[in-house]
Amino acid sequence: MSASALLQTLIREHDNDAHAAAASLRQLAATAAELDAEQLASLSWLINHVLGETLGDWLAAWGLQRQLPSAAPSAKQLRNQAVAAGEAGADQEARELGRCLAVALAVPPPAAELAIALAALQHLAPSLASGAAYQRLRVLLPMTAATEAGAADAMLAAALSNVLSGLLERDLSVLAADEADALREGAALARQLWARAGGWLQQERACYLQALVANGLREWEAARIWAWQGLDLIATHGEEAVDQAFLLLELVKACGRLEQHEAAEQAWAQARRLAAAFEDAELKAWFEQRAAALAPA
Repeated sequence: MSASALLQTLIREHDNDAHAAAASLRQLAATAAELDAEQLASLSWLINHVLGETLGDWLAAWGLQRQLPSAAPSAKQLRNQAVAAGEAGADQEARELGRCLAVALAVPPPAAELAIALAALQHLAPSLASGAAYQRLRVLLPMTAATEAGAADAMLAAALSNVLSGLLERDLSVLAADEADALREGAALARQLWARAGGWLQQERACYLQALVANGLREWEAARIWAWQGLDLIATHGEEAVDQAFLLLELVKACGRLEQHEAAEQAWAQARRLAAAFEDAELKAWFEQRAAALAPA
């Protein structure tokens, strides 16, 4: 199997068996010279996700990162390598990679350091206690808000969105007030960053994230508004059936809690029609899992 084919297999199947994926990553790292810059970025992310995040072996993750070609690394590869170096305790290498990232993006060093810190939190948060995860997030939010527009914006927005999405999978009923504030602020910042760096699709997905946060915090009217904003972006710019179906589910929840039952029923019916056309089995299962909790009474 070629390096490219093995990488695609790993992207699809790495969550099935982390130890088997780690073995394949070691094999792939040895033949990484066959991959292009975009593929190397994906490989470097997988190394951190599987070896560092899932298996907790950051020394092994850094060992593989060091094997990757370094002649002309992409910004994403540099960021991922800096994360692994930092978590493995290779502080000097982490600092040098951070400097290289700042040069690659043509941004001030603090912006590159923030991109690395948010990417690290994305990998670390799943294994942290809730309070510790939110504490780290609260430290990074003011820094994110103060960062001027630049080439790091998309990197910051993606990492922040992923951190928040992971936190939303936890029990939100036990959040402290400052933790709820962090979710609100983080979702708003992610949307602002995507407004600077992304197209309409990223902005629509940022609206979805804000709807998820608002529904999670039982702020039904805000959730209804954000869901509609995302749906309006799709209606204005083009077809995106998957995103539309999931936005409609958030609209169902918000409208149901607001006792806007007719609107909830209409959104529910439309979401089900869209989902019926999904061809991917995992996507269908994910929709059904979300829908089961949101079906109108």
